[in-house]
Amino acid sequence: MTTFDTRPLTDPVDPAEVARFRTEMTRSGDPRWRPPNPFRSVIMIAVIVVFGSQVMFTWSTMAMGRMGPVGWLPVLAVLGVIAAVGFRALRGRGGRTWPTHLRLSRFARANGMQYSPRSNPAGFPGLIFGLGHDQRAEQHVYAMAGPVADCGTHFYVTGSGKNRREHRWQYAAIRLESALPHMLLDAKANNGFGSNLPVSFTGDQRLSLGGEFDRHFDLYCPAEYGFDAYYVFTPDLMAHLIDRTHAFDVEVVDNWMFLYTRFELPVTDPATWQRLAAIRDTVARQLRDRSRTYRDRRLAAGPRAAAPPVARPPAALAGTPAVAAPPTIAPQGRRLRRRFRWSFVVVAVILFAVWLFGVVGMEAIVP
Repeated sequence: MTTFDTRPLTDPVDPAEVARFRTEMTRSGDPRWRPPNPFRSVIMIAVIVVFGSQVMFTWSTMAMGRMGPVGWLPVLAVLGVIAAVGFRALRGRGGRTWPTHLRLSRFARANGMQYSPRSNPAGFPGLIFGLGHDQRAEQHVYAMAGPVADCGTHFYVTGSGKNRREHRWQYAAIRLESALPHMLLDAKANNGFGSNLPVSFTGDQRLSLGGEFDRHFDLYCPAEYGFDAYYVFTPDLMAHLIDRTHAFDVEVVDNWMFLYTRFELPVTDPATWQRLAAIRDTVARQLRDRSRTYRDRRLAAGPRAAAPPVARPPAALAGTPAVAAPPTIAPQGRRLRRRFRWSFVVVAVILFAVWLFGVVGMEAIVP
């Protein structure tokens, strides 16, 4: 049975030890421990101060006609409060972060793992890791061996300027024994108006497993891999998926199993690791067993194309070449086909029509 020692996540930390830990890490030269750029917070506070001073200046100018110099007292008081709150927010941000880093470092060490506060993407083949730009992983715990490979928060950015948007996903990566066809379980519990996943797939790849399972998940697998999915998703495995992972989107790709969620996997919560231990001993164990015995009958008949490289956790990326996986899955089964989202085109056309209608209307009104 998998167990994690979660006591370091809740044990009290001494402020002096936090200070020593912070000094040691920041002086280590490791870029992962370099403090984040504080200019964004400073700029935000400066904008608030300038905007507040302008508002108060206007108010005091109007009030001084009736109250004289006393009208400036509220201006100075408000600016003082804004500056104090901003300074306390900046100090509090660092004060809350470093005890968390220390606890997570202790937790990782106690469980034979490693901790990184911030790093480049892990290069995993999961669907969220190849999207957007300015990708980074924060607060993640990872291991070079063992089933649970990585757990943390993944960020990426889409668009730029006014259309810039940062996306945030919590994830866990679990190693399998061998590769399986690409399959995705879109959990219905975390959907809103449609799927919450950042990509969509063609409808001919959707497969029904029937009964209670279809009420919790939409299953996608490559076309013509339906019998393979039935082989992998046994009744016992489906029951464990419903019990343990109904709140997560689950992706099986190459020799990995990924869990995706917005808020359900904070690494600082002991319940997260208890949950991962239960998933590893039920869902992941059965997937590992099925991956060990699975054989893709199409591989013998088709061309033996090279398989994609095996992804490694972040600490092993630098200076470590990727290892080619044996071609155990036929090319047509390695990746799901994505569907183009026409909703974006429809919205763009509607906005353009509204703009055009407004321009034509103005020309008709203005001679």
